[in-house]
Amino acid sequence: MASPLLAKELLCSDMLLVDGLGRAGKQLVSKLVSNFNRVECFQYSASLEQLFILSFLGHLDRKPAVAYLRLIADEMVYNRMIGRNLNTRPGDASSILKANDYDDYIRRSVDQEGDAAVASFNAARRLPCFMTHHVLAHFDLFVDAYPAVKLVHAVRHPVDLIHSWHHRDWGIRIGNDPRAFALAIELDGQPAPWWGEETAHLYPTLSPVDRVVIDVLRLQELCDDAHADLPPARQKQVHYISYEHLFIDAGSEMDRIARFFDTEPCKDFDLVLARERVPRPAAVSLESRQKKFEELRAIASEEAIARISEASRNYEKQWDLPPVEAV
Repeated sequence: MASPLLAKELLCSDMLLVDGLGRAGKQLVSKLVSNFNRVECFQYSASLEQLFILSFLGHLDRKPAVAYLRLIADEMVYNRMIGRNLNTRPGDASSILKANDYDDYIRRSVDQEGDAAVASFNAARRLPCFMTHHVLAHFDLFVDAYPAVKLVHAVRHPVDLIHSWHHRDWGIRIGNDPRAFALAIELDGQPAPWWGEETAHLYPTLSPVDRVVIDVLRLQELCDDAHADLPPARQKQVHYISYEHLFIDAGSEMDRIARFFDTEPCKDFDLVLARERVPRPAAVSLESRQKKFEELRAIASEEAIARISEASRNYEKQWDLPPVEAV
């Protein structure tokens, strides 16, 4: 019998996550949050996300998952504490060149390492930050590893999400494209996304856009259901942000997140917003969304369009948005 894994002691108790489905705006939110006082420039780790999926699929038990999560995340946090593995690629969203405290990261690379670096980091109450994909679906597991973790979950209108996913060929790439870095499962000899076990039997009969409709709505459903199942105290560790509200009133939305993270935007944060081109209401206009919906109508099945319509009405009601369809 294998010996149980032991979860290591945490380097620091706090952890911030900026989460959401692909194309829901989490990368933009991550760049903005990285310019809050005390918040570290965000990092991304595919390995960190994939262990949740392995646990979800039954390939990894809960205790080993918690131990492995602490190991992966804490190693990345420590490397950041000592200025190691800094991303200086100008075009990357996670580049430290986009952080207001860029000089601090460079200084760490020549400062003391070891316990001194950990003590300095914690004395300054620095907040590690990771961008994640749909980790809300597994948030209860993350809380086991980091009890004080806080998560911002970005959401976006279903029409915009589905349209964007389809134009990036996500209806056919997972399990087929070597550059699609998403775990797939194999059912009846065919690949399907890890969340698609209940619907994969439909894939051979569906067009790529109909697959996207099922996938986007199912994945968001997993996240929302997981949030609803959390105890009330844990639900308070999660904050939803609407893509549309961010583009309409970025300042107010980011102030809310700053309060949620118990910090505040950096000095001259308006310049950060200007660099990231928010607010920008035209980017989320009803006319643009209606045009996308008409494109989807021309290629998706009636059943898929009905699913999109229902999801759209629910989303618009929740976030007080104008209807994409005439009422």
